[in-house]
Amino acid sequence: ASIASLTGGTTDPFQIVDIAQTRTEDNILVDLTFTSKEGSSYSVFATNDLSLALTSWNELSDSFPAAVEATTTLFPVNFNDLGLPLDDQQFFVVVKN
Repeated sequence: ASIASLTGGTTDPFQIVDIAQTRTEDNILVDLTFTSKEGSSYSVFATNDLSLALTSWNELSDSFPAAVEATTTLFPVNFNDLGLPLDDQQFFVVVKN
Protein backbone atom coordinates (compact mmCIF):
# COMPACT_ATOMS: atom_id res chain seq x y z
CA ALA A 1 0.00 0.00 0.00
CA SER A 2 1.16 3.52 -0.66
CA ILE A 3 1.96 5.96 2.14
CA ALA A 4 -0.81 8.22 0.81
CA SER A 5 -3.43 5.46 1.17
CA LEU A 6 -2.16 4.51 4.65
CA THR A 7 -2.23 8.11 5.91
CA GLY A 8 -5.46 9.15 4.23
CA GLY A 9 -3.60 11.39 1.78
CA THR A 10 -4.31 11.80 -1.89
CA THR A 11 -2.83 9.54 -4.52
CA ASP A 12 -3.38 12.15 -7.25
CA PRO A 13 -0.13 13.45 -8.70
CA PHE A 14 0.86 17.05 -8.10
CA GLN A 15 0.63 18.99 -11.37
CA ILE A 16 0.16 22.29 -13.14
CA VAL A 17 -3.42 22.04 -14.41
CA ASP A 18 -3.81 25.29 -16.37
CA ILE A 19 -1.66 28.03 -17.88
CA ALA A 20 -3.27 31.22 -19.16
CA GLN A 21 -1.08 33.74 -20.99
CA THR A 22 -1.69 37.34 -22.01
CA ARG A 23 0.98 39.01 -24.11
CA THR A 24 1.16 42.75 -24.68
CA GLU A 25 3.70 44.68 -26.71
CA ASP A 26 5.99 45.09 -23.69
CA ASN A 27 5.01 42.43 -21.14
CA ILE A 28 3.77 38.87 -20.61
CA LEU A 29 1.29 37.90 -17.91
CA VAL A 30 0.84 34.23 -17.03
CA ASP A 31 -1.53 32.59 -14.57
CA LEU A 32 -0.29 29.18 -13.41
CA THR A 33 -2.89 27.01 -11.71
CA PHE A 34 -1.58 23.95 -9.88
CA THR A 35 -2.96 21.30 -7.56
CA SER A 36 -2.35 22.22 -3.95
CA LYS A 37 -3.14 21.40 -0.36
CA GLU A 38 -4.41 24.04 2.05
CA GLY A 39 -1.78 24.90 4.67
CA SER A 40 1.10 24.09 2.31
CA SER A 41 3.46 26.49 0.57
CA TYR A 42 5.15 26.18 -2.79
CA SER A 43 8.26 27.40 -4.59
CA VAL A 44 7.85 28.49 -8.20
CA PHE A 45 10.72 28.53 -10.70
CA ALA A 46 11.04 29.62 -14.36
CA THR A 47 13.61 29.30 -17.13
CA ASN A 48 13.88 29.61 -20.88
CA ASP A 49 16.74 27.06 -20.97
CA LEU A 50 15.88 23.46 -20.08
CA SER A 51 19.55 22.46 -20.16
CA LEU A 52 20.04 24.30 -16.84
CA ALA A 53 19.78 22.51 -13.52
CA LEU A 54 16.81 23.58 -11.39
CA THR A 55 19.23 25.34 -9.03
CA SER A 56 20.00 27.77 -11.89
CA TRP A 57 16.36 28.57 -12.73
CA ASN A 58 14.82 31.92 -11.70
CA GLU A 59 13.10 31.53 -8.35
CA LEU A 60 9.82 33.44 -8.61
CA SER A 61 8.64 32.62 -5.09
CA ASP A 62 10.06 30.51 -2.28
CA SER A 63 6.95 30.29 -0.11
CA PHE A 64 3.74 30.91 -2.06
CA PRO A 65 0.79 29.79 0.12
CA ALA A 66 -1.85 27.37 -1.12
CA ALA A 67 -5.34 28.73 -1.68
CA VAL A 68 -7.70 28.41 1.26
CA GLU A 69 -10.54 25.86 0.91
CA ALA A 70 -9.51 24.86 -2.62
CA THR A 71 -7.66 21.98 -4.30
CA THR A 72 -5.88 24.29 -6.75
CA THR A 73 -3.88 27.50 -6.38
CA LEU A 74 -3.35 30.28 -8.91
CA PHE A 75 0.12 31.86 -9.12
CA PRO A 76 0.24 35.07 -11.21
CA VAL A 77 3.45 35.78 -13.14
CA ASN A 78 4.16 39.31 -14.38
CA PHE A 79 7.34 39.07 -16.47
CA ASN A 80 8.22 42.77 -16.09
CA ASP A 81 7.78 42.77 -12.31
CA LEU A 82 9.91 39.63 -11.97
CA GLY A 83 12.59 40.67 -14.47
CA LEU A 84 11.99 37.70 -16.77
CA PRO A 85 13.04 37.94 -20.43
CA LEU A 86 10.19 38.30 -22.89
CA ASP A 87 11.12 35.07 -24.69
CA ASP A 88 8.73 33.03 -26.77
CA GLN A 89 9.24 30.04 -24.45
CA GLN A 90 9.32 30.00 -20.68
CA PHE A 91 9.17 26.83 -18.61
CA PHE A 92 7.79 26.66 -15.07
CA VAL A 93 8.16 24.25 -12.17
CA VAL A 94 6.21 24.31 -8.93
CA VAL A 95 7.71 22.49 -5.92
CA LYS A 96 5.89 21.78 -2.67
CA ASN A 97 7.89 22.99 0.34
